Amino acid sequence: MPPPQPAPAEKFAALLTGLGHAVAAMSGGDRLSYFLISLIIERIGPIKQASARLVAGLAAGTFAPAVLSRAASPPSAGHGGKARSA
Repeated sequence: MPPPQPAPAEKFAALLTGLGHAVAAMSGGDRLSYFLISLIIERIGPIKQASARLVAGLAAGTFAPAVLSRAASPPSAGHGGKARSA
């Protein structure tokens, strides 16, 4: 009997962990600088944490999507609302 498949959230977390390891492996020589590697890894960490919180909220049934509001109306079509004459 094959082992059970991990949940998609676990697969995504493993993907982000692997991405962090792959980025760290790019150090040395003419590859990536340590500064750039640290910046990339600092961005991956919060993404991993946010996705874990999202999955936990969905599993608990407490997730509520963010409400986006528009501050201004969309821009006009670029011709001042006047009809083009041929």
